[in-house]
Amino acid sequence: TVARIQAAAPPPSDGGEDDGQNGGMEEADWSFPDWPVADLTSGGGTLAWTPSEIYSRIRAIEDHRGVIWEGYATYNNSGIGAVRCTGEDSDNARCNVEYSSVMTHLHGGIPIVQARALDSLYSGVDGRPGEEIGVGGILKYGYFMVARQRKYIGRDHEVEGIEARFRDTWSSNDPSRLEPPIIGSWQGALIGTGRNATSPLYRQFIVGDVDVTVRPRDSSFRSLDVAFSNIRNLSTGDRNVTLSHIRWDGAIAVSSYRTSTSMRPGFMEMRFLGPNDEEVLGVFHTEEAVGGFGARKQ
Repeated sequence: TVARIQAAAPPPSDGGEDDGQNGGMEEADWSFPDWPVADLTSGGGTLAWTPSEIYSRIRAIEDHRGVIWEGYATYNNSGIGAVRCTGEDSDNARCNVEYSSVMTHLHGGIPIVQARALDSLYSGVDGRPGEEIGVGGILKYGYFMVARQRKYIGRDHEVEGIEARFRDTWSSNDPSRLEPPIIGSWQGALIGTGRNATSPLYRQFIVGDVDVTVRPRDSSFRSLDVAFSNIRNLSTGDRNVTLSHIRWDGAIAVSSYRTSTSMRPGFMEMRFLGPNDEEVLGVFHTEEAVGGFGARKQ
């Protein structure tokens, strides 16, 4: 069951079971784009979140007064802001959004959801709204979303944007503090999509396992190891997906980490969240894909 989530709409008031509807605007004249994921288990466990629950969880993170940090990776400037209606601006009047549960990723137990949206801000020929589709994960302290967005459809200046973004609420873990995270390991899921039209993953989504390990190095630094594995194509079912970067190594001295200041292939940004570093959220950029990930401490 899916539902259309409209902006600033009251919850059901009849006292009955919530059917997932949270709408207030008129139904759109334009049909939604296809769902990013057709198989709602995709090799993982069942996730029973309703569309309204997914929406509420994203809004709770976005509306939290403690949101002070976000990371993003994008293919080019046209992709910046692609995670809008499916994420941070989901309650904006311009957005008409549907959410659906996909699965519980078995490695780390990360809830994976998907979204599709119509965006009236970027209308194309005959008033056709812009389209956005996204897949991501929602954790306790934040969420990550990977989205593709089409703007001005049918016009000469039609644009397709690609973006991965994470948003969190853990404000007391100030990224300026020179305090290494606690030693440990984290397990979770990655989601990605092809970074441009020449990518073998163009207009497709992938999912895989993420393992993050932090070990002692010296009194001020920790060694960081991030590994991607078991990557498969959510759109086609192909289990032989390869990425040019599957191991990321480095040293960290703060609660956040990035490989470089430039969002080129080989870029990764991540943050440890929670009073005991219970979670990790991050984004990455390889030759084939732009993506995000989330993991829980083991």
